[in-house]
Amino acid sequence: MASLPNGPSSPVDMVVDYFTYDYEFAEPPRVTSLRNTVPLPTFTDFGDDNYFVADQRGYEAVVYYLAGQYLEADMSGNIVDARLQLNKVVREISYSSTGVTVKTEDNSTYQADYVMVSASLGVLQSDLIQFKPQLPSWKILAIYQFDMAVYTKIFVKFPKKFWPEGEGREFFLYASTRRGYYGIWQEFEKQYPDANVLLVTVTDEESRRIEQQPDSQTKAEIMEVVRSMFPDEDVPDATDILVPRWWSDRFFQGSFSNWPIGVSRYEHDQLRAPVGRVYFTGEHTSERYNGYVHGAYLAGIDSAEILINCVQKNIGGLCNEAYVQKRMDRADEVDKSGQNLSATLHPSGRDDMSILSMQRLNDHLPNGPSSPVEMAVDYFTYDYEFAEPPRVTSLQNTVPLPTFTDFGDDTYFVADHRGYESVVHHLAGQYLNADRSGNIADARLKLNKVVREISYSSTGVTVKTEDNSTYQADYVMVSASLGVLQSDLIQFKPQLTAWKILAIYQFDMAVYTKIFVKFPKRFWPEGAGREFFLYASTRRGYYGVWQQPDSQTKAEIMEVVRSMFPDEDVPDATDILVPRWWSDSASQY
Repeated sequence: MASLPNGPSSPVDMVVDYFTYDYEFAEPPRVTSLRNTVPLPTFTDFGDDNYFVADQRGYEAVVYYLAGQYLEADMSGNIVDARLQLNKVVREISYSSTGVTVKTEDNSTYQADYVMVSASLGVLQSDLIQFKPQLPSWKILAIYQFDMAVYTKIFVKFPKKFWPEGEGREFFLYASTRRGYYGIWQEFEKQYPDANVLLVTVTDEESRRIEQQPDSQTKAEIMEVVRSMFPDEDVPDATDILVPRWWSDRFFQGSFSNWPIGVSRYEHDQLRAPVGRVYFTGEHTSERYNGYVHGAYLAGIDSAEILINCVQKNIGGLCNEAYVQKRMDRADEVDKSGQNLSATLHPSGRDDMSILSMQRLNDHLPNGPSSPVEMAVDYFTYDYEFAEPPRVTSLQNTVPLPTFTDFGDDTYFVADHRGYESVVHHLAGQYLNADRSGNIADARLKLNKVVREISYSSTGVTVKTEDNSTYQADYVMVSASLGVLQSDLIQFKPQLTAWKILAIYQFDMAVYTKIFVKFPKRFWPEGAGREFFLYASTRRGYYGVWQQPDSQTKAEIMEVVRSMFPDEDVPDATDILVPRWWSDSASQY
């Protein structure tokens, strides 16, 4: 709502925006639910301060302390309770009305009356654990509608300190044209004097890209960034680097859950609801604190209390499988037992999901395709059509695409050298006056006029342009792009109504760039079925080009082309055409 059509644009604006949102949610604001995250209950309930755990023992000490409250321990505090089975990988959970059987990877079998599943959301979205019978459709849908975000803290050790320190200097930001590219840095001299360690945080697509490459490449990228941040310092090579890989770890498959746009409290009720004798817990089931460690801890307590109440008191509601099934299948079911899953059900968004959610359902891909080849194919399937990834594209409103159902599946490339201009002139000639050569010569058509203000009332409309021209009309048809409407190029007086402004800002103005590159000779294959060829990279969609010079774009393209055709003598490109719709104030598309 801050008149930023596609979010912040400059490198500085982008890194500040990244620090404000992605650093907290691990995903960009365009995919994060406003209703369910702002204000964050963690901050409203516990305060705004963030604390870094500097205890050398790490979280292990917390785990042992909590476990010691209900498991047997020896004199040294080591857990020796025979009920605790470590290094067991659960692969199958079979459940019925009489009990649950759990099978592990080493073929061990465990019987129980009830089971509490605390696996991460990423694991539940994968095929690591098979449920028999399959979980009901409402449960599966809820699991796949939430995001398992990726949050990576990379620690880099240097032989000496070269960065500033002191009060107010714990963080420093790197402004790049690539959003999220090694942007958030922290130093630890106060906590660990002379440690000479920097921490850089990356998230989301950058996390997935970095996890797929060797640490040596990550280290080289980091060194380039650090030296550009401190050009006047003698920056030594890093001596060590630690790169966590939560997304690649099959026991986590991400860092923590994030609440996406279009997913309501109702779906979250479904996510945390039990299925028969199988109960679910974890940070993703926390009603107020999903994504946080305290959310996991408190959700565990809540889930355990619900289960205990069900077993000991045999109360209705959540303990009754038929009740839960009916409750989940029908949002408007009247709760006669008084056992509400949530104080309020929010039905909005129940009927829609992102295309990524559909992918998860169909292909068991927790966060979409992972390998470079899968990403390239996925990009060609969705982004090439919608200009945005499946995670932000509505399934209900795009699949199937009316354009294809109404006009057929064929896509045609306009090869007419006159371009779209000839189409515009042909259409305009049907209602505007033209001369004998076909040129529009109608005095009513005003070209090269930039509208800056539209004043409207019950009696008429006044339009003012940048050159101070004024035009009066009974009515006005505004055909400006959505990007322009989301910007401050045109001022409406009075301001548009709240419902109109909200509608304008809720839609995305995508950016689609076709770059034309000319070579002195052809070196690529041709023939039937060879119109397209895909480049598989660990970086989905590869790069954004609108903020860099054409020479840099050209250099990057040459590197890609030569890697695609390593056996060919690829000449330097002689020319390049890079459209910049997004930077154009008249289109912002």
